[in-house]
Amino acid sequence: MKDLRQDRFVGLRRALGGLALTGLVGLAFWVGWNLGVPATAQNNQLSPPGVRLASLSGTEFGLTDLLGKVVIVDFWTTWCGPCRLQAEILEQLYLEYSPHGVQFLAVSVAEEAEIVREFVVDRPFRYPVLLDSEERLSEPLGVFSFPTVMIVDRQGQVAYLHAGISPTETLRRELREVGVEVGAG
Repeated sequence: MKDLRQDRFVGLRRALGGLALTGLVGLAFWVGWNLGVPATAQNNQLSPPGVRLASLSGTEFGLTDLLGKVVIVDFWTTWCGPCRLQAEILEQLYLEYSPHGVQFLAVSVAEEAEIVREFVVDRPFRYPVLLDSEERLSEPLGVFSFPTVMIVDRQGQVAYLHAGISPTETLRRELREVGVEVGAG
């Protein structure tokens, strides 16, 4: 009788282990799928919509205003923990690349101006903070998770679009791909 119970227990453990493994594999696939891929590999010729967004300073920006420049756009939210890490990475790159003409924009998604303004008081950006409270820029680009970083080339085409943390070296490589060269960093 004891052996039969042990066999059932072992069988149950194996079944639960298999189920857990299947769940983990499924979760890993879902995360990998939803974290995105560079736009160059996924959507050759993806263009951002020609919308204009208000900045916290009151001016309006549109990516079409920046044709001829390479632009890094950071899509973020105030409640997103990883967005803070991405902002630190971009801060370092801003200091390195802005003297070479690269424009940086921080786009707050789906949040009211006052919430963003209060957040930025404690965590200021060196570059313009735009408000996409109605998701007129982010939604057509498929930006649904945060942070998401986009690089737009001088012709106004999306050269890189990635959800999740974009490491410094990846962004440097992508900037080289669109023709931005700086000294060793």
